[in-house]
Formats: sequence, C-alpha cells, structure tokens
Amino acid sequence: MTIELEPGLADRVKRAAEEQGTDPKTLAARKLNEAFPEDPMQRVMWNGMTVEQWIRETREWSASHKDWPILPDEAFERESIYADHD
Repeated sequence: MTIELEPGLADRVKRAAEEQGTDPKTLAARKLNEAFPEDPMQRVMWNGMTVEQWIRETREWSASHKDWPILPDEAFERESIYADHD
C-alpha cells in the first residue's frame, strides 16, 4: 500500500521519526497499527491509553466518588439550574 502525504505532514512524520531514532516508514506503520489493531479493545486513544486502560481508569475514578451525596431529580431540572435567571 502506498499513501501520499501532504508535504507538511510528511515533514512532521520525518521529524518525529528522527526524534524517535527510527525511519518514517516504521513510525507510520507503528502509528497505523496502534490506530487499527486486530483487537479493537487494544486501540490506542488520544491520550495514549488503550480502550481497556481507559475503561479501567474511568471505573477506578468513578469508584473513588461513591461517598458523594445523591442529588434529587429536581436538581437537574432547568428551573432549578437557572433559578436566578428569567
């Protein structure tokens, strides 16, 4: 497969490859493999975590907030949120 990159993107890939001590083809293949893995749960997200890591981190974060008070349904009504506006 051959992919043509716009000049600016090609230059950024070359620079990034040099910074990482590899060649542009290897870097591009690695990035594509991260973006399109065989197992979708291993896909690397924007912050560098896999989907599985993101799910685990989110669940841990959520579990750390169990002692917060439960708000009544009225707290989410427009009238309650914008009580000081007409």
